[in-house]
This record gives sequence, C-alpha cells and structure tokens, in this order.
Amino acid sequence: MAISDVSNEEADPPPRFDERGTVGPLQMHDGTLALQALIDKEIPVMEDGSQIVYRWGWAEVLMAVPDDLLGSTSQTLTKNGFPWSPRPEDCNYYHCGRVDRSRTHNRDAAGGNLIYLYPLSVLGLTLEDAFEVPSIFNHKLRFLTPKPSRYMLSMIRHFVNSPVDDYSMRHRVTNDLAGFMHVYIFRGPPADTQYNTAEEEEAAEREFMEKVPHVIQEMNSWDWGDISDPEYLDIAENIVRDARKLETTTKVVKVVPVEYPAILSTNQSM
Repeated sequence: MAISDVSNEEADPPPRFDERGTVGPLQMHDGTLALQALIDKEIPVMEDGSQIVYRWGWAEVLMAVPDDLLGSTSQTLTKNGFPWSPRPEDCNYYHCGRVDRSRTHNRDAAGGNLIYLYPLSVLGLTLEDAFEVPSIFNHKLRFLTPKPSRYMLSMIRHFVNSPVDDYSMRHRVTNDLAGFMHVYIFRGPPADTQYNTAEEEEAAEREFMEKVPHVIQEMNSWDWGDISDPEYLDIAENIVRDARKLETTTKVVKVVPVEYPAILSTNQSM
C-alpha cells in the first residue's frame, strides 16, 4: 500500500467493505510501527501478495515502493528497529525467484518474521494503479492498494512474459491470482473450507459455474486503464472461466535445441 495523492476518481468502484466485513483491528503492532515510520518519511508504500487477498477476507508483510525510494525505505526501516536481513536459508525453489528481487527486514529479534520490500517495477505496477485505503494493521493509517483490475492485469502480464516452467517466479503469482479470484472476484468462502464428499464438490462446482456470467459482466465494467494488448482482457476472462489456464498462459516460446545427426568420420564412411 502507499501514501500518496492518488485520486480515487480513476479507481474501480471502491471495495464493499461494509458488505463483506472489515478486517479486525487486532494486528501485530510491529507492522503498524513499520508502516508509521515510512509514512512519517512520506514514502509511498503499496501492499502486495497475500496482504491484498487478506484485505478481501483472507488470513505475511509484503510492501512495494517506487523504485527510486527502495534504498531510503530500507534505511528508514533499519533505523526504526527493523534491520535488513539476508534471504531466508529455508527459502524453497517455488518462492526464491520472487524473494531474490526483494529486500528483507526482520520484524522481530528472532528473525522469524520478515518484511519483504519490493520495487514497484517488479510487480508491474505504478502509483497510478492504486487508491488509498485504511491499513490492515491499523485503520487509522492510510496507504495504497492496487485497483483490482490493475492488480489482475499486472499478474496476467507476468504470465504472458514468463515461460510456464519458470516455477520459481510463476508459483507465487499463480497463488496470488488464484486467491484474488476466489475471495474478490467470486466472493468465495474462507480458504480453509473443506468439501468432504463428492456431492459437496459437485455442488461447489455448480455454484461456481452459476457465478461465471455475472462475474464476467462485472469484470467488463472495470476500468482497465490503457492496455497495451487488448488480448489481455480475453486472457483475464479465460482464466476466470477456467483457472487451470493459470498454469499454461504464456506468450514465451521455449526454444528447443535442434539435434543434428552425427557426422560420420572419413574412416567410418568408407
């Protein structure tokens, strides 16, 4: 999220917090202190990843700032008790590609909880793609969250421009978009909902299919901004209709080395 003069006039219809419920006020206070330190320095900070789906009803700190403010943001966190930390040693293959493009800071003395700080360019977003909202840590603090359409578009661009086997980069984005679709687009139940029988699975699938036409209609009303490739809207619709396309959507053609037949030596040919 970020503090800035971003106008709400260009934003999608504001999230219906009253209809969907607000996030409870009890949060780890260190997140509040970290955000307050950045706000005091007038640094624009945008929330990212699971914080966005948390806002829509999901239960990590990920932040994004303008690229040219990344260094000063990191210094501000360090001076306010959140020291820089090296990449976690237990970072697995499916997440490290994205983590390697962030700066990490400890949230506690044990280093068990981290703040992941990203430059906005890594997310494919700008401050103009966001609008001001209350912080999930403390509703008295204000910063930015991406407009739903721009958030979805940034992830589609990532899929289009990365090969399907680049799991270290795509895995996080796939999870984020799937979660966003579930909680925001489809207004789905909590993530821990269990379907224990085949009948429950079938009922959930029927409910999903019934929602699709309305969801597509609502998406068509969104302000998508200036889109460089109109095909992105078709991709967004296709992904909503069939989430399996999250695993296959790309425009990157993998080059397969050409294998030439072995050339016989003079002795072999005689």
